[in-house]
Amino acid sequence: MKKFMKLLVMTLIIMLAIPTMASAKTKQPKEVAKSYFAYAKKTDIKKVNSLTYENNFKVDAKQIKSVPSLMNYIKKYNKKMKVKVVSQKVKGNNATVKIKATYVNSEEISSTFLGLALIYAISPEAQTDSEEVQMKKLDELFNSAVAMCGKPKMQTKTMNIKLTKKKGKWLVNDTKAYKIATADLYMDN
Repeated sequence: MKKFMKLLVMTLIIMLAIPTMASAKTKQPKEVAKSYFAYAKKTDIKKVNSLTYENNFKVDAKQIKSVPSLMNYIKKYNKKMKVKVVSQKVKGNNATVKIKATYVNSEEISSTFLGLALIYAISPEAQTDSEEVQMKKLDELFNSAVAMCGKPKMQTKTMNIKLTKKKGKWLVNDTKAYKIATADLYMDN
């Protein structure tokens, strides 16, 4: 009977400790936000996407890599990014992490590139070009947009980033974070 009681007590202790150990491994929303931007700074698209809530906020690695000048631009300016977590608020499965971010302002380049790409897309030339030629043309157009707009400036903004808990894991769920991760080249949906 004593062995059974010892075994029962040990089992109860272990069972009570398991949820505590599991919750200790769960990162807080502010830690997830820090990791998200640290991966973006390294242009580690796979890891950025692993911390992203839904597909519409995931960085399309294939799309970015298909335009080499775009990928090089993102790598160059993401290295200069600085993000500091100011605070976090958690309410159930939703959290808001307030950050102060310094990152490149690429809105003018993004708009110029979009305009050039749209003009090309409706041209007769684009209708007959192979996909490979179209990707090369987009690469040229991105370089042209950068040349037309000049060197972009860094900007500092304080903003709230939303996170959502899914299957016990906090994930970034915000277009603002997506824009910062892609060197401010993608416009809000």
